[in-house]
Amino acid sequence: MAGLGYLVWRMASGKSEEGETKQPAQGSQTSSSGRWWQNLLPHMSEASRIDSLEALYVAELQELRHADGELTALLSRLAKAAHNDELAKRLRRHEGKIEVQRRRISEIIQQCGASARTHKDDAMRALEAEAHKMLKIRGDASLRDAAIIASFQRIVHYRIATLGTIAAYAQLLGRNAEASEFAEWSDAEGKLDHDLTELAEATINRTAKQEGV
Repeated sequence: MAGLGYLVWRMASGKSEEGETKQPAQGSQTSSSGRWWQNLLPHMSEASRIDSLEALYVAELQELRHADGELTALLSRLAKAAHNDELAKRLRRHEGKIEVQRRRISEIIQQCGASARTHKDDAMRALEAEAHKMLKIRGDASLRDAAIIASFQRIVHYRIATLGTIAAYAQLLGRNAEASEFAEWSDAEGKLDHDLTELAEATINRTAKQEGV
């Protein structure tokens, strides 16, 4: 499997999988899609400065803090767009929890002697962009609610994995209190995921199917 560095080089040099040089289409030199690999360079530079598990731990915290800042704004929009009262209530409640957790993450980063603004989470940005697209659904309100749950659950799954990883790093570094906090947060995300599934299967998805017939 080709490494990231090789893939970036291949895209930059215009090489195809067969090793042939691709000729750019007319006007493609000004196309942002033709220069997507350039967006990776700042993040590759940030990653190159990670030289220990503690540095990796801090980088993960910085990315989580950034992602949670974006997530609070998204949850506010999703809650306003939700037609189902229970769904809207759960989204607003989670928004408050995320904001509290974000402040706690900032404290931990400061205790590590690092800046809270170094790393950004582009994976979460992509998931959030998908969730924003669901707000444009023009069909029945229940159909939009079903799409909101589906897109938000992808974010929840990502946070479960992220929090679990950070908890494991914290434990290895002897930061046991922080490890317990992150493990609890991950468990809470798992419960939210279960509750959202129950809500979708019990009412929202069924209503969306019936009203779409």
